[in-house]
Order: sequence, then structure tokens, then C-alpha cells
Amino acid sequence: MSAIRNTLLSAYSGFLTALTFLTVIPLPEKFNRNKSDFTLGLPWFPVIGLLIGSVTGIAVLTTGLFFPQKIVAIAAVVLLSGLSGFLHLDGVADTADGFFSSRPKERILEIMKDSRVGPMGVILLLLILLTKYAAFSTDGINIFLACLIVSVAGRTSIILQMALLPYARQTGTGIGDLFQSKRVKITAISFTAIFCGFCLFLQHLPIIVAAVFILFNIFFAAICRRKIGGYTGDTLGAACESTEAIIAVCLCVGLQ
Repeated sequence: MSAIRNTLLSAYSGFLTALTFLTVIPLPEKFNRNKSDFTLGLPWFPVIGLLIGSVTGIAVLTTGLFFPQKIVAIAAVVLLSGLSGFLHLDGVADTADGFFSSRPKERILEIMKDSRVGPMGVILLLLILLTKYAAFSTDGINIFLACLIVSVAGRTSIILQMALLPYARQTGTGIGDLFQSKRVKITAISFTAIFCGFCLFLQHLPIIVAAVFILFNIFFAAICRRKIGGYTGDTLGAACESTEAIIAVCLCVGLQ
């Protein structure tokens, strides 16, 4: 019984850690996180994505009862990122500023740590937000299902990036290193397979959605490896937001 209890407590701790890291929901005051809680939280990322997508989907369906599609699309874009405290959008801006600076690895990493947002960061932020808006405002899209799919895809991409790449900074110096685990590759393969399997139940372009998810994340990981030799917390956020935008576009193929 004690083994079962410890397993349940570990799962609970991991879930709470992932929940508070990926959303704006605060931890209970009595809960103290440690390194093991972060590694235990990694498998919960897609589940948190499903939770964010569900809350967003219900909210936009309710909004759709009173407002036109374009307003509903704005609500979807804001909630998908806002429920995470816009954490991943910050990663998009920092990654864009660093990667498009045409500087060596060390300087890119310095730029990415700078809290200021440069022009390339602003441009890429606008592109991603406008892409999501355009996708969610497309006639014929199942916006509830779209919110679920893109949110799960985004959080699964975080795990996949960690499996494909080493940590780019010195160990213990960044947020992205907190969730590093020896089991990250197994976790990534498992949840990528689950996501792709889930896509097969889509009535619209299931193979394309799954294939684009895998190919884009391999492509993005290759860019990160070439630019900085691995991943950081910022590139994980950029992968999440970029994956959401690209999968949202895939769900619109053939609807017009």
C-alpha cells in the first residue's frame, strides 16, 4: 500500500508542478517544489495542454453564442496563450531576436536572456498571433476541436524538443533545464505517438496534421542545434507557439 501511495503522491506532485509551470494557476501554499517534482511533471505536459485547450474551447463556444466568428477567434488566440501567462510568447520574441541576429552562439544566448524585445521578436510575435487568428476565423473550422488539438500539440512539442536536443546553456542556469530527465526520450516518443494516434480520429486531414507536427519539430530542432547547439526555455516556448500556429493552419486546409 505504501508503494501505491508513494506513486500517487509522486504523480500528484508532478501534476501540480506542471500545472503551475504551464498555467497561471498558483500552487497551494503548503506545496514545496524540488528538482524531482519538475522531472515528474514532464509527462503531464500534454495533459495540461488538453486542460488548456478544453477551457479555451468551452469559453469560445460560449462566446460564439453572442459574437461573430472573428471575435471568437480573438478569444481563442488570447486564451490559448493567456492561460499560460503568455510565457511561451516571451520565448518566441527572445528566440527570434537571438536567432535572427546573425551572431555567434554565445552572443545569441546573451541576446535571448535580454528582457527587451527587438524588432524581429515583435515581427514573429505578430506573425504567429495573426496566423492563429486567421486559422480560427476560417469558416467551417471546428474551433473547439482545433483548440484541443493545437494546445496538446504545443505542449507535446516541448517534450519532443527536449528529447531531440541537449540543453544549450550551462546546466542549472535556466528554466528549460528544470524538467530535464533521463526518461525524456521515452516520454517524447510515447506522447508523440499518442498525439499522432489521436490525429487519426480527425475527420479532416489526419495524416497531414500528424506528419506536419513531426516534420516541423524535427526542422525546428535542427535550426536550434545549428544556432545554439541545443534548446533553452525560450526555444521550448517558441516551439510550442509555432507548433500551435502551424497545426491550426493545417486544420484549415481544404475548408474554403
